[in-house]
Order: sequence, then structure tokens, then C-alpha cells
Amino acid sequence: MNIINIGGTPKYNKDENNILKSAVLIIFLFLMWVVFRWKVFANVRAAVFNHFSNHFQAPVVVRPCPVDLNFRMLSYREGAALVKLFSMEKLKMAVRDCDSFKCLGPDGVNFGFIKDFWEDLKADLLHFVSDFHHSYCQKSLFSKFE
Repeated sequence: MNIINIGGTPKYNKDENNILKSAVLIIFLFLMWVVFRWKVFANVRAAVFNHFSNHFQAPVVVRPCPVDLNFRMLSYREGAALVKLFSMEKLKMAVRDCDSFKCLGPDGVNFGFIKDFWEDLKADLLHFVSDFHHSYCQKSLFSKFE
């Protein structure tokens, strides 16, 4: 800015004075636009907020308390039956109930193979199921390839 100093008081050129007035006017208009926009869109913002706050509120539902529920209890004999060892008859029934021609396992063997060679495999299968029941399996059986 070129300041002309006549008589000890600084004075601006006419062009610089117009630029300052224009800048002040632009700032004033911008602030008026912001205030106007805030007032106009306040109702829209409130309506959108109310819509979504009502839309996502969960309805109050009276749910049963666990104290009010009467579960059937197992007897000791029924509980002991849950941890009973597998028998050869149960294992044979489980294998016979499976479909023979379902998809192959990772080794290419389906239940049709197990049914065809039941006499050769039954002792090994019963041994595997018994080990699984006692939570003992070879590490190589469930290991991952890393």
C-alpha cells in the first residue's frame, strides 16, 4: 500500500480505499450468508435429526428375566448318559445313516468307502472316536500346515 503522509496523518490512495471497502463488504456479505443459511437450514437439520433419532431408537420391550424361566433339569442318570463312551453299535448306525455318495473329504474318501470296508476300518474308527471322547488326539491329526 502506498501511504501518503500529508500533515502527519496517514492517508490511503483512492484505489486502496476502494479495495478495503470492497473487502469489508465481501466479508460482511459472507457473514450474512452464513447466518441466513444457518437460520434457513436449521429446520431441515432438526427434521432430519428427529427422523433418524426416532428411526433408530429401540422400542422398550419387557423381556423375561432369567429368574422367571423354569428350565428342565437333567437327572444324574441323564447327565451321565451325555458323557457315556461310544459303542460299536452306535458308531455303525451313524456310519450307515450317512449318504454314501456325498462329496469327498480332503483325502478323496467318502462314506461309501467306509461302508464298503467297514469290517477292516471299524476297530480303527472306534479307537479314533474313543480317543476323541477322552480329548486325546495325535497332534498331527489337527495340525495346520504353516
